[in-house]
Amino acid sequence: MLIEKYPNLLKDNETFKLIQKALENEDDFRKRAFQDILNQCFVVSATWGLDKWEEFAGLPISRHLKTRIRRQNILNALQNRETTTLKAIKSLVEGYSGGACEVTEQNSEYKFTVKFVGVRGEPDTLSALREAIERVKPAHLTYDFIFTYMTWDECTRYHKTWTQWETLNLTWKEFERYYQGFMVDFLEWQMFDSYNYKFKNWDDMFITWEDLEIYV
Repeated sequence: MLIEKYPNLLKDNETFKLIQKALENEDDFRKRAFQDILNQCFVVSATWGLDKWEEFAGLPISRHLKTRIRRQNILNALQNRETTTLKAIKSLVEGYSGGACEVTEQNSEYKFTVKFVGVRGEPDTLSALREAIERVKPAHLTYDFIFTYMTWDECTRYHKTWTQWETLNLTWKEFERYYQGFMVDFLEWQMFDSYNYKFKNWDDMFITWEDLEIYV
C-alpha cells in the first residue's frame, strides 16, 4: 500500500488514510481500464474490440458467437492466407476444439480425416469449425470427423459401481466425455496447479472466466 511509504505522522492520521484509500482505488481503476484497453490490441485477449478485428480480417461482425470462437475465426482468417497444409488444418481444429487432434490425408480419395483425441464427443464449436475448414481447404478436397468417447475398458478402470456413477448425476453426453473426474473441454485442475500462480496472479491478468477455462 502506498500509505506505508509516508511518515508515521501521516500514516496515523484518519483523514489522510481515507484520502489515500480513495486515491488507491482510483489508481487501481485506472490500471484496470488501461489493461482493458491494452487487451483489445491483441486478438487473443480482445473482448469489446473484436468488432474492429473482424472488420480488419474481412469477417462479418458476429456478436452472437462466443468470444472464444470469434477470436479463433479472426486468427484463422489472418493466418491462413497461403496454401493450406495438414499442419494448418491441425492448428485450426485444435484452436476451435480446445484439444489435440490427429489429421491424416487419403490422397487417392482426395480427402482428409480429423480425429479428435483431446476432446471427447462432438466439440460444441463443431458448426463454426466446419465453416472455418470450408473457408481454408482446397475446393476439391472432402473431409471426415472421427469423435472419441469413453470406452467400456476405461469405464471399468474407474472401479465405480453403477450406484456410484448414478450419484454423479451425469447426462449420457457427460458420461461419454467423463475423464478422471472432469470434463476435458476445459483447463484441468492439475494443469491449473502446475502454473503455481496465486489467485492474485490470476486476478492481475484480467482474464474472463471463459478465458481461464481455455488458458494454455
